Amino acid sequence: MSTSNVKRIIFDCDLGTDDAVALYLLLLAEREGKVKIEMIVCSRGNASLYHVSRNVVRMLEYANRTDIPIYKGSHEVLLPRTEEDEFYHGVDGFGDLVYDTEPDTSIIRPEPAFVAMRDLIINNPNEITLMVVGPMTNCAILLRMYEDVADKIKDIHIMGGNHNGVGNVSPAAEFNFHMDPEAAHITFGSAKCPMHLLTWECCFNTKTPMAWRMKTLGTSAGGKTWQLIHRGEAAIYKNPRENWFPCDAYLVAALLYPEIILDQTMAHVDVELAGKLTRGQVAIDHLHKKKPNVNIIKEIDYKLFEKLITDAHTQL
Repeated sequence: MSTSNVKRIIFDCDLGTDDAVALYLLLLAEREGKVKIEMIVCSRGNASLYHVSRNVVRMLEYANRTDIPIYKGSHEVLLPRTEEDEFYHGVDGFGDLVYDTEPDTSIIRPEPAFVAMRDLIINNPNEITLMVVGPMTNCAILLRMYEDVADKIKDIHIMGGNHNGVGNVSPAAEFNFHMDPEAAHITFGSAKCPMHLLTWECCFNTKTPMAWRMKTLGTSAGGKTWQLIHRGEAAIYKNPRENWFPCDAYLVAALLYPEIILDQTMAHVDVELAGKLTRGQVAIDHLHKKKPNVNIIKEIDYKLFEKLITDAHTQL
C-alpha cells in the first residue's frame, strides 16, 4: 500500500459520544489505509480531562487499538470560566455507564501532549493534519509555546463555532468555542496553514431522525466498539431529541469524503471575546477587508452521511 495519499492525523478530542463516532470512523479509515492516527490528544470539554482520557483508553481497548499513542493535554481552559459546567453527555462524558472493568490508563504517555505534538510536526513538516473536535485549548497552547510549528502544520480541521450567529449553549455561541473562546481566537490568528471549520449550523440543519438512528444503528448488528458507543448514546438520549447530531463525525466524513460537502466558503474568521451576549461567537469579515483565513463548511449531504454510518457501524 502506498502511503503517499494517507492522511496523517492528530486527533484532539474531549471524548463524548459524538467524538467517539468521529474516532470510530477514523479507526475504520485507518484499517482501510486512508489515514494514520498518529496520536490522540485529550482535552477538557464534554467532561474533565480525567474522564476524557479514560474514555479514550476504553474505546481503544474495545477496538483493539491501544497501540495508538494517547496524550493528556490541558486540564483547564486558558481563562477561568464563570459559568458552571453543564454535562450534556453525563458527568463522565459517556452517559455515566457502569462497566465490568477499569480502563488501563497506564498506557497514556507521560509526556505532555504539546511536546509530543510539536516533535511530530517538526519532524514531519507539512505532513500532519490537526483535527480538533473539542475546545481548541491544546491547539492554542501548541501555537503559543512553539514559534516554529505554525508554518509546518499541513492543515487544521475544526468542529465548532457558527456562521450565522446561532448558538447551542448560549444564544450566540457553540459549545467548543464557548468553552474556550481565547483558544479559538489564538488559533485563527496564529496558524499559517489551511483551516477548515464545520459549524454548528451545518450540524443543526441536518435532519437525521433520532428514531432512525436508534433503530437502524442499534446494537443488534453493530460491532463491539459500536455497541459501546450505542450504550453511551442510549443513556444520554433517554428522553430523545427529534434529530441526531453527531457533529464531530460530520467533520471526519468531510475530511474523508469531500463530496459530502454541499456548501462551503472562504472568509476571514475571528472570535468575539468580550461581548456580554456574544462571547464565543464567530465573527466573519463580511466586508471583505481582511484576507480569508478559514474555509467554512456550511452544509453537508446528511443522507450520504447516513449511508456511510449505516455501512460502517457493523465493522468494528
